[in-house]
Amino acid sequence: MMSYLTGWVLLAVMLVLTLFNARKKLPFLPMLSARVWLVSHIALGFFSAAIFVWHAGWPHGWFNWLLTAVYAAVMISGVVGWIWSRTIPRQLTALGEEVIWETIPARRAQLRAQAEAMAITSPVVGRFYLENLSGSWTDAERNLRVLRDTLGETERALADRLAAILREDALLATHYRLQGRLKGWLFVHIPLTYALLVLTAAHVIVVYAFSRGAP
Repeated sequence: MMSYLTGWVLLAVMLVLTLFNARKKLPFLPMLSARVWLVSHIALGFFSAAIFVWHAGWPHGWFNWLLTAVYAAVMISGVVGWIWSRTIPRQLTALGEEVIWETIPARRAQLRAQAEAMAITSPVVGRFYLENLSGSWTDAERNLRVLRDTLGETERALADRLAAILREDALLATHYRLQGRLKGWLFVHIPLTYALLVLTAAHVIVVYAFSRGAP
């Protein structure tokens, strides 16, 4: 009897946790603040872990192992998402300018075109650009400082302009990577959540089917 009770409690908690995604899609409805929902989501998530361990115990059979693995994946991805949601926005704020993620590839392509147009005007700067194109900005910046001291006034000004472009491109690349983590995480956590709900529904059906068929 206790296993049935904990099972239904766990299912109810999982359904409430799923509502958090619906709350984010309907921000205009008066359903408490997003922060309250987030805190509640985190607290219920850890509560569900305790209930799951109590209810499931050590899994037996391939289906229970699958259910446990998917639940663990949901929990792990949820914890990762919680950590990223607290740390990545601070990192983005520290970078300064707010950048829309969808516009970054086009902006980087424009910068690349500008850099290439500048590079062909000087053999020395052009060779530097080609040699450092696939490397990190830190290495390129260091190499550019060394190169700059060997250039004349005209090429030095060209190198400074190229440095500004490379610096902006590196900033955009960091924005793209950090924002991409947050967006990509949703494409992992949410499908796993719905997969868990489907498996849980199948689990309930199987349990009650066998319990009714038992003598």
